[in-house]
Amino acid sequence: MNINLLSPYIRVAMHSCLVAPFEIKDRIIFDYELIFIENGCFLFTIDNKKIVCKKNDIILIHPNHPHKFESIDNINLSQPHIHFDFIYDDKSEQICVSYKNFKDLSDYERTLIRPDILSSLNIPPVFKIKNLTLFKTLFFDIIDTYQKKDKYFQIEYKQKMLNLIILLIEELIEVPNTQSYDFKREMINIKNFIDSNYHQNISLDNLSKQFHLNKFYMLRKFKAEFGETIINYYNKVRLNAAVGELLSTRSNISEISGNLGFENIYEFSRFFKNKTGYSPTKFRRLNEQPEET
Repeated sequence: MNINLLSPYIRVAMHSCLVAPFEIKDRIIFDYELIFIENGCFLFTIDNKKIVCKKNDIILIHPNHPHKFESIDNINLSQPHIHFDFIYDDKSEQICVSYKNFKDLSDYERTLIRPDILSSLNIPPVFKIKNLTLFKTLFFDIIDTYQKKDKYFQIEYKQKMLNLIILLIEELIEVPNTQSYDFKREMINIKNFIDSNYHQNISLDNLSKQFHLNKFYMLRKFKAEFGETIINYYNKVRLNAAVGELLSTRSNISEISGNLGFENIYEFSRFFKNKTGYSPTKFRRLNEQPEET
């Protein structure tokens, strides 16, 4: 996301209450929608994942992500929300709020779907925020500014939206910079986890969930601490283990492949040859020590 291009455009900003029983059927939206659960609860399904949303939860729906709302136990829902673009362009004013599934959109309507500029940041669709008081102040101030529509209200709400975006970035993308939070220790813990679990299939998403860190932040801090990416380090540890087993054991290639967590011998062989230039069998043969007589 190029921060220099940010120019928020608000399409809808309003207070809203859904009276139970209610259902917003499966749909996609063209833009972003930021929702604050002021009161109540409901079942939120997005990208086929079901989430029970409760009071003080914040929801960020991205463009073109299928989702729906369903009431729970006849509980009413207060859900003030803002539909917006991060970047204003010549289509921004043509777009309305969509209540259609993607398959039901016309060819023209599909051209209105905004680029998802946040897709690489791994922000969860539902989250809580530590500085809730500041969030609510900014959020409701934006709604009031939009609804009053005073002179130059567009400039006023852009300024307030940028302040809200800064708050979300600081809490969701950057880990808070406090003395009690030892960033170096977190990176060491990740490194130690890889050292102990290299025989498993480790992914960035799994590490992010296990250590409760934003993936974008985790990648940047690990490289700053150790001078290489997490995946490069993981592959290096696996390669060193493979070399050790090839040279110090009589295990066959299939057994070594399984010991290192590869799905099959072919995946392991491709990995090893890509890193060394030799197949595992040839590498072992070239480095065999002659038997003592």
